Amino acid sequence: MAQARPLTGALGLVAVAALPIFLTGSLAPELRRDFSLSDAVLGLAVGIFFATSALASVPAGRLVARIGTQSSVRLTATLAIACSLGAALLVDSAAGLVAVLVIGGIGNAVSSPAASAVLTRDLVLERHGIGYGALTAGAPIGSLLAGLALPLVARPLDWRIAFLAGAGLALLVGLLAGVRRGGAGDGPRPDPRAPVMPRNAAVTDTSAAVGWDPVRRLALAAALGSAASTGLITFLVVFSVDSGMGAGEAGALLAVTGLAAAASRIGLGLVADRRPERASAYLVALLVGSSGGFLLLLTGTPALIALGALVAGGLGWGWAGLMNLIAVREGRHVPAEAVGIVMSGLFAGAVTGPTVIGLVAEHVGFELAWLLAAGAAIAAAATVASAQTAHRSRV
Repeated sequence: MAQARPLTGALGLVAVAALPIFLTGSLAPELRRDFSLSDAVLGLAVGIFFATSALASVPAGRLVARIGTQSSVRLTATLAIACSLGAALLVDSAAGLVAVLVIGGIGNAVSSPAASAVLTRDLVLERHGIGYGALTAGAPIGSLLAGLALPLVARPLDWRIAFLAGAGLALLVGLLAGVRRGGAGDGPRPDPRAPVMPRNAAVTDTSAAVGWDPVRRLALAAALGSAASTGLITFLVVFSVDSGMGAGEAGALLAVTGLAAAASRIGLGLVADRRPERASAYLVALLVGSSGGFLLLLTGTPALIALGALVAGGLGWGWAGLMNLIAVREGRHVPAEAVGIVMSGLFAGAVTGPTVIGLVAEHVGFELAWLLAAGAAIAAAATVASAQTAHRSRV
């Protein structure tokens, strides 16, 4: 039970920090009842959220290292609450929505180092593998909650109530995650920007040199994969409703897709713990398989859209943990820097993917948007394979 608290605390922090942006995508059909929100503007709003996270990530990591675990947990929760409350009480235009999402983007940047600090502080070494999986599963859990919010809260009540509920959840998570096992203070701790590593995630590379060429290729793969998966999660509800699916069913589909992605991240982390040398092969297979899911979306049939979302989302959004583990292997002497490079690619994809898909959907159609997403997933798989080739050439 003592070890469950840091796991749920870390997962919860990442989830509530990401929840506002997933609520924005999930509740878009309801938001459009109150103010104009085109596909292009929706994609731009999501892109601005993740651009803010990207710009704030390095300062956020330094800030967490300086202020300590409990203060960083409180800061994450406060920013998530401010974003959700702002959306619920103040937003009446697309411009207002973007403004509060900037606050949420900063909270999202703080959440990962804060969650890592919770795990470093409270989780025994033997559970760090599952801890890392739980941390990366936080964002899909956020999308799960956002998907449930549409049929359970927004449709019967109001979309503003859903954001209020998000603020309440962020308050609860902040209170629970900030409580240290045994009640002691922070004390001196390792830098929370360093990833929480499974004990046996290391390493086939015995060279002391850092494999920066493979790491940079992984960053490009992360950008391509993130562009595809974040674009899917952003527009899944809007696209499903436009294709004839009920709003409640579309929200439930987003929830199930988030659950599948969370389970995929944790499960693949456990598998990679046992066979770390196969991590790249698993990652390539995931990305190639996800491209098939995007192609299923092209049918426009609700049943095949649901299947395609589960394949593209459950597989195509489940690769983040594996990508970071491979980055740690390549840069094992400076793991935080290696993961930081890959995360910069992930954020870049999260900025460009929704923006491009929104523009393409608005001016051409979702068919071309999903073809582009499938192509990005295939390109990401090829880039991971090239990174693995570069790795082998060094050893």
